[in-house]
Amino acid sequence: DAFRFFRITYDKYHYTDNRCGVPEHYLAYMEQGTCRLVSEESSVDVQEGDVFYIPMGLPYQSFWHGEGGVSFITLGFKLFPEAYDHHFQMQTIPCSNEIKEQIKNITVNRSPDSRTISDFFGVLDQLIPSMKAEKRSSAERIYASSREYILKNVGCTAKDLARHCAVSESTLYLAFKTVANKTPNAVK
Repeated sequence: DAFRFFRITYDKYHYTDNRCGVPEHYLAYMEQGTCRLVSEESSVDVQEGDVFYIPMGLPYQSFWHGEGGVSFITLGFKLFPEAYDHHFQMQTIPCSNEIKEQIKNITVNRSPDSRTISDFFGVLDQLIPSMKAEKRSSAERIYASSREYILKNVGCTAKDLARHCAVSESTLYLAFKTVANKTPNAVK
């Protein structure tokens, strides 16, 4: 469940409503068509040949267009390998044609094996230095650390999460309410 790699196609215009937030991070490559991604904070226009990123939990809407249809590779993942004090924004990412080819060569539409995951993290490692980031708030750091802990420790309690994050349970609940408008129990 930590990785979902797919090629998605639409025959014509398509609208997607993700205003409840997305359950994972997405790194994607637009093979054909265009897209406009709209969140409360920003809008991103994606053109054919662009690589783009959508952060986990971001509420947004997407508007897909293409004369001959729309096709894109989407690489969904739950664990971001970077420090918790940065938050990467929804964005297009400048990159070389070599990196785009590496994305196209990642196996999609079936459960990823260890080689595919290794290839994916190799691409992500090359892209991170080009990605726009902003500092995370204290609540965002607590939430991100908790999400990773929950994935690795099924059945953990709010008390376990608070101990892991070195905060009180009330601070933990406030962080979850602020970032996700949920309780820690609702995220499990």
